[in-house]
Amino acid sequence: MEIKSKGDISGLASAPQSVQGSFIGPNRALKDFGQKLKDINDALGELQARGIQHVANLPELVLVGDQSSGKSSLMSAIAGLTLPRSTGTCTRCPIHIRVSRADEWSCRVYLKIDYAYQQRDRPITKEDVTNRDKFPPWVPLDSNHVQRHEFKTVRDKFDSDEVENVLRCAQLAILNPGIPYQKYVPKLKGEVSDETRVLDMQRIKDLEREAMAQFSPNTVALEVKGPDLADLNFYDLPGVFMSAKRDEDTFLERVVSNLACEYMARPNALILWAVPMNQDAENSYAFSLIRKMRAGNRCVGIMTKADLLPEASSGTWLAMLRGQAHQTGLGYFVTSRQGEDLERQNTREEAFFNRTAEISREWPEVFDDFKDRCGVEKLKSFLSLKLGEQFSKV
Repeated sequence: MEIKSKGDISGLASAPQSVQGSFIGPNRALKDFGQKLKDINDALGELQARGIQHVANLPELVLVGDQSSGKSSLMSAIAGLTLPRSTGTCTRCPIHIRVSRADEWSCRVYLKIDYAYQQRDRPITKEDVTNRDKFPPWVPLDSNHVQRHEFKTVRDKFDSDEVENVLRCAQLAILNPGIPYQKYVPKLKGEVSDETRVLDMQRIKDLEREAMAQFSPNTVALEVKGPDLADLNFYDLPGVFMSAKRDEDTFLERVVSNLACEYMARPNALILWAVPMNQDAENSYAFSLIRKMRAGNRCVGIMTKADLLPEASSGTWLAMLRGQAHQTGLGYFVTSRQGEDLERQNTREEAFFNRTAEISREWPEVFDDFKDRCGVEKLKSFLSLKLGEQFSKV
C-alpha cells in the first residue's frame, strides 16, 4: 500500500509556532502551508482507517480529562459539531474525529470494531481487570477480524440535532454488540415523517438505559469536512473517575483508566488534558495518569469553564500558565464555552476574554499576559501546526 501526500511536507518542523485565525487568507505562504496540512491530515486519516496504527506510531491528538471536566463542549468546539452532552458520563467509547477543509460540508460516521464482547458467567470485579485483560468483558480481535462499518452521513451542518442523534445511535450500536448495528441507524429529516423520527429517537433514549455494556474500547469515527475548518485528527476518550456510582461497577474505574493509558502510551500521541477552572487541579485523576505514563512532555493543558473561575483563585491558574505548577511540555490554553449553540459559544467566548460580554463576572485583568492562549480558535491553530510538525517527523 502506498499513501501519497499531494503537498511537500518538508519544512513543517520549522514552521511558525502560532498562526492566528484561518490558514486561508491573503498570505500565499499560509495558503500553501494550509494545503500541506490538509494533505497530511487526509493521508493520516487513510492510514489510520486501514489499521496502520498497529504497525506504525502515527501522530494523533488524544483528549483526556475527568468526568464533567468540559471535554464534550471542548470537543464540540474543536470539531465544529454539536456532540452529545449530559450530566455524568456521555462519552462511553473512544470517539475518533477527523476534521478537514472541503468545498461542501458533510459528517460521515463509522463504527470501528477492534474488540469482541464475551459474556462472563459471573459478575466482573476489579481483580478481573489485569494487564493482560484490560477491558473485560471485551477481548481484542486479531487483525483479520477487525471490522469497519459505514453508519450514516449527515449533510446539513445547521441541524445540530441530526449530528447529535446519529452519534448517540452510533455509540449505542457499539455498546450493544449482540444486535446488528443496522437496527440503530436513525432516519434523517425527509426520510420518514417527523412523528416517526420523534418516536424512533425516544426508542433510542430508552435503549440507552438498558445497554449491554456501559463502556467499550471500540470506536465511533467521524469524518467531518467543510469550508473554513481546521485540519485536525484526534480522539476523545471517556472521562476517567475514581469512584463508580454502584458497588458492582467498581471494575469500570480501572477499565476506563486503562483505556486512557492505552492511548496516552502511543509515543506520537499529543495529549490534550481538559481541566475545569471551577475545580482544584490537584484533584485531577487524569493528570495523575498523565504523570504515570510519563507523557507530560507531550501534553497541552486546556483550562475549561473559565467563566466559572471562583474569585480569589486566579493565583493557582496563573502559576500553571507560567509553568510553575502542573507543568506540561506544551503549556496551557484557556477556554470558555457558554450556551448550547456553537456560533453563540464562539461569540460569547471572544466577548468574555475581551471583557465586552454583558455578564456579571468579568475575566480578570491579571490574565492579560496570556491573551494569545485564550480561546478555542487559537487552540485549534496551535494543534493543527503541532500535528503537522509531528507527522513530518514520522
